[in-house]
This record gives sequence, C-alpha cells and structure tokens, in this order.
Amino acid sequence: MNAASNNFWFPDFRSHLGRADFAIALATFLCAFLIFTRGNDFPAHYHPDEPSKVRQVRAEEYNFNHPLLLLQTTKGLLLTTPEPWGQAQIVRAGRTASALFCALAAAFVALIAAHFAGPLAATATGLLVISNQQIFELAHYMKEDPALALGVCAAALAFVRCLACPTAIRWAALGAGCALAISGKYLGALTLMLPVAALFLTGKSWRNAGWCLGAGLIVLLAVNLPILGSLGEFSSNLGREMDYAVSGHKGLTRPVPHGVYGAVFREATNPAIWVLLAAFYASLGLAWIPKMTQLLRLTKPPISLVVLSIFPLVYVALLSFSPKTHHRYFLPLTFFFLLLAALAPFRFRVKQALPIGMLFLLAGLGISVSKTLEYDRGFENDARQALITFLANNLPPNAIIAQDKRVGLPVEGQDRFEDSGMTLPQKVVGKLFAADVGSVQELRNMGIRYVAVSDGDYGRFFLKTHKPRPEEAAEFARRKAFYEEVFSTGKLLWESPGGRLQYLQPSIKLYELP
Repeated sequence: MNAASNNFWFPDFRSHLGRADFAIALATFLCAFLIFTRGNDFPAHYHPDEPSKVRQVRAEEYNFNHPLLLLQTTKGLLLTTPEPWGQAQIVRAGRTASALFCALAAAFVALIAAHFAGPLAATATGLLVISNQQIFELAHYMKEDPALALGVCAAALAFVRCLACPTAIRWAALGAGCALAISGKYLGALTLMLPVAALFLTGKSWRNAGWCLGAGLIVLLAVNLPILGSLGEFSSNLGREMDYAVSGHKGLTRPVPHGVYGAVFREATNPAIWVLLAAFYASLGLAWIPKMTQLLRLTKPPISLVVLSIFPLVYVALLSFSPKTHHRYFLPLTFFFLLLAALAPFRFRVKQALPIGMLFLLAGLGISVSKTLEYDRGFENDARQALITFLANNLPPNAIIAQDKRVGLPVEGQDRFEDSGMTLPQKVVGKLFAADVGSVQELRNMGIRYVAVSDGDYGRFFLKTHKPRPEEAAEFARRKAFYEEVFSTGKLLWESPGGRLQYLQPSIKLYELP
C-alpha cells in the first residue's frame, strides 16, 4: 500500500485509487440507479409534499422551505421533454432525481471504502448500500433528503482524498461537496465541519481555504440563484424552518434530547451490521493499546477515518436535540454506518478476521435483501384503490365522506389529484385533518355520515412522547376530541393496516357516524 503525505497524524491506507476502484463505483452507481427507480410511478398525491413541489417547478416560484438542488435537478431532467409538463411527469422526474442522488452517494461511499481498504471493501460497501431498505424507500420520493445524502457523501469522499494528498482540485471538490449538501437541505451546513477539520489537520493554508471556499460559493450560487431575487421570502421561510427544528412542527413538540434515532438506526440496519459496527469502533480504540495491536495486528487508523467515524455520531446527537423528527433525516447516516460496517473486517490483520467478517457481511446483506424485497412488494400494493373499490360497491353514490389528507381519496377541485387516474362516485371533503371539516355533530348537520382517517394524520394526537405547543393547545384538544368521538361512536366499515411504506401503505379506517 502506498503511503500518503505525512502532513497529518497517520497515513491513509491508500493514496491513490485504481481503475478497479472506479469500475466498482461505476457498477455500484448503475445497479443502484436501476434498482432505486423501480416502482416509482405511483400517484403524486400519495406523498403529502410532492404536489407542492410540482407547483414550484411549474411556476418557478419557490417557497425556499428547502434549498433548490432537488427542484433544479428535476427541471434539468424535464428539459428533454416538451412542455406543458403534467403533475405525474414532474413527480416522476423528481423521483428519478432522488434515485440519481442516492445512486451517486452509493458510488461515493464505495470509493471511500476503496480508499481505505481496496476493491473488496468497495464491493462490500456498494452491495450493502444498494440492498438497504431505507435507502431503497427514500430514493423513491421527490424529497430533499437524497440530495442531502449526495452532498454529505461527496464532501466525505473529498475530505479523505484531501488528507491523502491535498491538491487544489481536491480542496475545490471538498468545497463543492459541502455546497451540494447545503443545497440539498439547510442541515447540510453540518458538513462544514469537514473542511474545518481538514484545514486543521493539513496545516492552515489560506490558498487551500480559498480553493474550498471559492468552489463552494460557485456551486451554491449556480444551484440556488433564484434566492437572490427573493431574499425576503427566503429569509422568512428559512427562519420558519429553523423554528420548526428548534420548537417543533405542526403544533407539536417533544422533550429533547430524545432517542428516536436509536429506533431508526435499528430499523435501517440489522444485527449483523451492529456486530460489524461494534468491531469497527472497537478497532479504533484497541489500536492504541500496544498488546492488542500486536495480538490483533491492528494498525493505527488514519486520522481521516477517525473523523469519518466521529462525524455520524455528532450528526445524530445534534438530530436528537430537535423535536422535529422523521426517519428520513437519518438517511445520510445510513450511508456512513454501512460504510464503516463494511470496513470492519479489514481493520484486523489476523487471518481469521477477514473470513469471519465476510460471514457477517453476507448475513447483513441477506437480511437487507429480504427487507428490501418486502419494501419492493409494498410499492406494488395500493390500499387506496382497494378503498375506492369498497366505496363504489358498498356506499350510496350520493354519500359524502370527510377524510384526513393522507387517506388520499380524490377531492374535486384540488389540483393535487391531477393525473391521479382515480374516480369515485361519492363526494369527498377534507383538509389536513377530517376534524377540520367540523365537529361530529356539524358533520351530521351537513349530511356527512362517513369519515375516513389515517394514522399518519390522527396518530399525532395520541402520542405519549409529544405535546402541543402552548399556542396550539386548544386546537390540539379540539381535534383529538373529534377523533375520540369518531372512534367511540362510529361504526368501523373498512380498514387497511399500515405496511412498511407509510406513504403507499398508510393505515386507513372508514367509519360510519351513528
């Protein structure tokens, strides 16, 4: 193995990447993109956020709740097709962009593995990422988290390459990677820890900092140029998003720090991955004990690997201090933890380590594949179409149904149901919550006898871990009382239990009011 430059504490395992490494990364990208685009043609309104992104792409009037990497990439993909663009066409392009982001992120972490341990580690990392069920699911939605994951992984790759040989191009790539992360989501600003660490470890150099900063600013401006024309709206909405992150979202808050992402980590990985991660982190500590170093033939980890192993821990700790939670916020960390797990067998140089590690890698891969196949089947099942069939066959055509937003029955006059292909003889009304249509008595007075609810909406009112913000307490109590009355007095006519995919397999219940 080639020694890297000695301007930091310990040399990296490899100072250059070969043709085999890039071939593996390319194969990882192509396979990932092919798999991540499977089954991504479900109706746009199944995801509550996608229709609003369609409106932004069409009108080029952005709300700046997030930076613009996803929306600009979506527009770029649409340029090959003539306007006007339908909602289904725009959403499909946006989902393709998400798949592209995740596939590129997979290739980048494969290259990081190759940097530290060679082609075999790169192959193992690529397989773990491609088969991971959380990455597979989130690559199917027109959301900003895959864009963030792309930027974080790009910055991480540039970081380790900078420490191996800090050239101007690599410093520029590090700045560009951080800019991509920030352009994916504002949370991507956490990647700025990497260039700061790189400057500290390689010796403070204004020239290197200039390359990094200059490239970063160019990428930020190129992706987010519309912000300059709407600075007031950008500032206002950025402040609102920061308030959500600090105080809670949609009227709800929760105590911090919390352990939500421990459960997310367990769901996104599996026991074989946990064993490999435990071995990896143990190898970092044991490498400083001379007797263990001799016994296990451990090498002291390169400082770039130490930083990459600490980065996801700092990241998840910061997430745990926000009352706004979602499993998709964990997506960049899933890439990191799978990378570190794949590197574990290569940290121990004893003969038994590699075959034992490979057995755990194969076990982890097998479990991931089985889960991902379950998710893949989930994209082929449609609970809403089953509900529409039930309504058409069992309810009078003049019935009126009040629904939660995530139930997703078509509402006349709402553009979010454009291109849905759904038809229903009954009339459907509803806003975010069925409770917002009126009280149970008011629904009766309006001739509404049926209520369709989804756990994804009403479930927040029954969470023991959450409480309403003070200014939302009265509205929270009113809505909760509505659902309690529906559940206690209504007759359950139809039910679809929730599946793995919260947007395609939501828990839906249909009640008839007495």
